[in-house]
Amino acid sequence: MSETFPSQVDETKLVLRCLQGDKVAVREFISHFQQMIFTICYRMTNHRQDAEDITQDTLIRILKNLHRWDSTRSLRPWIVTITMNRCRTHLTSKQSKNSQLACEHLLEGRGDAVQKEIREELELALKSLKPEYRTCFTMFYQQECSCQEIADIMKCPVGTVKTWLHRARQVLIEQLSRRQVFPEIRS
Repeated sequence: MSETFPSQVDETKLVLRCLQGDKVAVREFISHFQQMIFTICYRMTNHRQDAEDITQDTLIRILKNLHRWDSTRSLRPWIVTITMNRCRTHLTSKQSKNSQLACEHLLEGRGDAVQKEIREELELALKSLKPEYRTCFTMFYQQECSCQEIADIMKCPVGTVKTWLHRARQVLIEQLSRRQVFPEIRS
């Protein structure tokens, strides 16, 4: 039975060859780890194009920073950590863009001036949430991540994610109702 990934000894040799500028070793490194990185990215983003882009970015980052890898430790956990950090950065950067879409359907049929005012109120309400509430809310509603995926990304129990989602919804409804943004919403 052949392994998909090189053994620890082979990983070390492969990294050393990459660090010496061996282009064949770089291609081997990419072919050995690209699928693993893509799988992580796809599971975290649930979007093929984003996963492909993040995979490329991650491979470049890893290759540029191979000299920082501690060869007394396993290579794969180091690669997984970098990959997950790149995914988190990507998801965070999409949050502000996607938060405007969170309640877009509530804006339909309203005048442009009213829509702009409502968008601003929604942005303010979302920004006022605790970071973990905002992250959960955005990942659940915009990224369509499951509670389990969010828990994995945020490194917390699924029950905590569900609690944060519930509290985020409560806070948003309360704030928007208090400011009479959507009179049809009742807390």
